[in-house]
Amino acid sequence: MIASSEELRRPKLFEARLTLNTMALPPHTSFIHIKSQGGLPEIYSQLFFAEFDFENRNLRADLVKIARDPGKASRTKVSESKQRRAERRFADTYRLAQTLHHHADRFHDIPQKVARMPDRDIFENGVSGAFFRGEPSLSALKTFILAECEHWFAPTINGVELRDEPAGLAFAQNLPELPGDPLKALRAAAFAGWVIAPATFRRRSPHQVAELVHRYTRLK
Repeated sequence: MIASSEELRRPKLFEARLTLNTMALPPHTSFIHIKSQGGLPEIYSQLFFAEFDFENRNLRADLVKIARDPGKASRTKVSESKQRRAERRFADTYRLAQTLHHHADRFHDIPQKVARMPDRDIFENGVSGAFFRGEPSLSALKTFILAECEHWFAPTINGVELRDEPAGLAFAQNLPELPGDPLKALRAAAFAGWVIAPATFRRRSPHQVAELVHRYTRLK
């Protein structure tokens, strides 16, 4: 992994990306950090199997050496049972998000104001709320997801702990759609612990949707 310029300014975003990758990939996966100039605080070094400087002339040879002997690579493991619980929670959350998405009115032909960061609130049942005043850009949505995943996942030196909290609930007029994978943003948000509901959803009030989120997005 190598930190982006935004992650160098906000190291917690880099930590969140590592956390989500840890939960998404097989338990035997090892992570290598490629350090750049003006890099991350030293505390993050202990989260990786190995670190190399981007300017190191032997970088490619070092990476090939590790790739040729993957059995020596190791990292703090996330148990398979913990990953299965996280996967079940994600599946329930994504299913709910899809249901809300499929039953909403669409306004793709109407120009939408681009929203960067949402307004925040908390519903009466404790579910975290976010309200985008327009269609979030891909970069804004990515930053939001990374910045807000800690209510589900707690990174530690010994791995990632699961928090038994419901997903958050965000409302947006539309979501950016990628060619060939129009629901990628919806799926990525659900994996990080957020249901994104259309602001045009009329069948239930926001508080009623928050009740569905509280009921169906907990650990099992």
